[in-house]
Amino acid sequence: GGSRATFARVPPEPTPAPPGPAALQRALSWPVLAVVAVLSLALIALVLVAAARVQAESRHAEAAVLRLAGARPSFIVRPYAYAGALAVGLGAALAMGLATAALALIEPHLAAIALAYGQDFRLEAPPLWVPAVLLVGASTGGFLIAAAGAHTALSRPGRM
Repeated sequence: GGSRATFARVPPEPTPAPPGPAALQRALSWPVLAVVAVLSLALIALVLVAAARVQAESRHAEAAVLRLAGARPSFIVRPYAYAGALAVGLGAALAMGLATAALALIEPHLAAIALAYGQDFRLEAPPLWVPAVLLVGASTGGFLIAAAGAHTALSRPGRM
């Protein structure tokens, strides 16, 4: 007779667990995010100062007339500061709106992927006070930066 070979069933090797939130946090470490945030804010400030200076220099005749009429430098600079506050405030509101829309679109898909790996994952929007503070801070920063840019453009000798 023929001998029959029997094979023992070997269980498959377990698949490694997918990287969890801790791995994601390590990849997006706070120092990297801080450097990106600082560089982004510096770039925004430089662009805003340049825009305010160009706008103020293009209207130097109006500023000269206002000075002759007795206007203080703060009065002359104020419209440029308001424009900066409006531009940065609207930009911040648009950015927060886009981030909220992206969060609403992406979160269900990320939750489904995490659930497939047995993980519970949720992206939640911050409390309402966080965007409010960011919006007020962005508008205030835009006001101050644009005022500084316009003031430096108009305070050159013979300008203010």
